[in-house]
Amino acid sequence: MKTSESIKEIIAALLAAQKELDNPAFDRTNTHLKTRYASLLAVRKAVLPILNKNGIAVTQHLHQNGDGVLCETVLLH
Repeated sequence: MKTSESIKEIIAALLAAQKELDNPAFDRTNTHLKTRYASLLAVRKAVLPILNKNGIAVTQHLHQNGDGVLCETVLLH
């Protein structure tokens, strides 16, 4: 399969998923700023079923860096 065909396919899958996605629930509170936010768990619960339904797998890898921890998200189609 040509690269341009692969890109067209993942774009179509992402667009189909995006049409179905809603914002995740704000399930946590920042006590210092007194604001609510969506945790990573809430985001994953909101997006994974829809991405998977459209043939998109998600992997997340944690990496240490000088300032803390990075979460790298990779989409596979």
